Amino acid sequence: TVSDKNLDGSLKLGTEYGAELGFSVFFSQHFGIRTGLGFSVLNGEYDFENITKTSTLRSLQTINYTTVMQDPKYVFRSSYAMVPIQLAFRSQHWYADLGVKVATPLKSQQDFSVAGTETNAEVAGLGTITPDSPIASTMGCTRTPAQTFSNKDKSSQFLALLTLDGGYTIVKAPDFSWTIGLYGEYAINSTAIKGDGTVMVPNADGTVSKELNPVSVAKLGYFGFGIKLQCDFGIKAK
Repeated sequence: TVSDKNLDGSLKLGTEYGAELGFSVFFSQHFGIRTGLGFSVLNGEYDFENITKTSTLRSLQTINYTTVMQDPKYVFRSSYAMVPIQLAFRSQHWYADLGVKVATPLKSQQDFSVAGTETNAEVAGLGTITPDSPIASTMGCTRTPAQTFSNKDKSSQFLALLTLDGGYTIVKAPDFSWTIGLYGEYAINSTAIKGDGTVMVPNADGTVSKELNPVSVAKLGYFGFGIKLQCDFGIKAK
């Protein structure tokens, strides 16, 4: 999920892909400790309801401004280096790993876009002033086209993941085996996505200025699952 103080977004599409090189040490026939180094890329797209901001100007008369950001979308792409620390189980045909992963951010990009932004004014005695009204510019009523704000420089913070995966051996040889299985990961903490894109918002005096986009500091909660193909090589200590 993505959210901040005022907004909640729903996931439209989320994908993950990656690779991992692991190393296991067994202290019995079936149980051991597994660690390694992995690389993972997370992609997600979130949809929001139209974002509405209001402000009021009180001078000779009261003017209520309403700005609507239409069809907001938030897309992120983040890559991580991951180090697993897991309890490993192996039998003749089955395997399972349970533990944690620490994910270090490598690179991140966030795009916040709106289909358009419109500011209207409600004035006593005049009714609603829209951007199409003859006095729209005087009253600070504007309409802006679609905007996209990208940020490629800021990375999200560390993630601590609970992990569980398991599967079945499909190819078994004396020195190696191929297994296929399922995995699940859940982030214990939420990660902050910090962007510096700006959007146009109304001021109380009717002017319009730039402001950090509504999800410039958001929280990203993560839960993932998928299919895992794994090749195991065995080395016996003499």
